[in-house]
Amino acid sequence: MSPGDVHFGDRTHAWDGSFFKGCNCTRQGRCSHPYLIRNRDASGRQREEKGYGTQQDALDRLTKVYRQKQDTPKQALEKRELGKQRCGEYCSAWFPRQRHFAPGTIRTVNRLLDNHVLPSLKSRRVNTSSPTVADDFIQAVEEQSTGLFRVYGGGCGQPCIRSASSPEA
Repeated sequence: MSPGDVHFGDRTHAWDGSFFKGCNCTRQGRCSHPYLIRNRDASGRQREEKGYGTQQDALDRLTKVYRQKQDTPKQALEKRELGKQRCGEYCSAWFPRQRHFAPGTIRTVNRLLDNHVLPSLKSRRVNTSSPTVADDFIQAVEEQSTGLFRVYGGGCGQPCIRSASSPEA
């Protein structure tokens, strides 16, 4: 650990964070640049905050973050574990629990998952999903000419969106 690293907890419940200056000054202890802190939040993502005038301010903030993290409800920890799963694993566990689906819906959802969703997203971790990932997925499906939806010209001159499997397609 470097001098700005902080370690909280014991061997079973350890947590690390660090504080430092982001400047290249030769005498960082005496320069006027603010301190930054770096730690991982309850979901496991690395966070960085800046603007702490002294080492003690940075250390106080790290301590506060650590205490908040200790008080994180069990639900957030479960959410973190779910986020580590791959989309294929998640779908395999989620779908059988959906007892309210009619048999036709089960066939349709299985077909959509097998033909469209899982080939592209099966190995992606759930917590890495974002609007950009969704856009990339839709674009990939459209490029394969197996789009879930197609845009057609309506009789009124406005585009209509219909299922690619509809009889009018």
